Amino acid sequence: MNYLVKLDAFQQALVEAKTIEEVKGLRNQADVFTQWLRKQRAGLSAQNAGAEMKLRADRRLGEMLSNQVKPGNPQLLHGAIIRPKLSELGIEPTQSHRWQKESLIPIEIFEQYLAEAKEKQ
Repeated sequence: MNYLVKLDAFQQALVEAKTIEEVKGLRNQADVFTQWLRKQRAGLSAQNAGAEMKLRADRRLGEMLSNQVKPGNPQLLHGAIIRPKLSELGIEPTQSHRWQKESLIPIEIFEQYLAEAKEKQ
């Protein structure tokens, strides 16, 4: 299996995803894919491709959550856009916090980190 092709398709799916639920589904697929690769004793580069998919999904979720979810414990807001709560999305507050922090890392630094990790394989 060509994992680079799979990674490219995954990245395209992340770009095209419009909802948090879609991205969460992609993240779950990446997690299952990575676990499957481990069980198959696939090479390190293949396993790292799966981990990269998950990291990219985490970052995308952080971007989306910061724009779409109610922050903190808001009081009744009049005329506000109704946004989902984390519990309605099946997301733990610690996950949300972590993903949103990841999304604050400039994209250049994020991509550089991934590139350096690939070089160390």
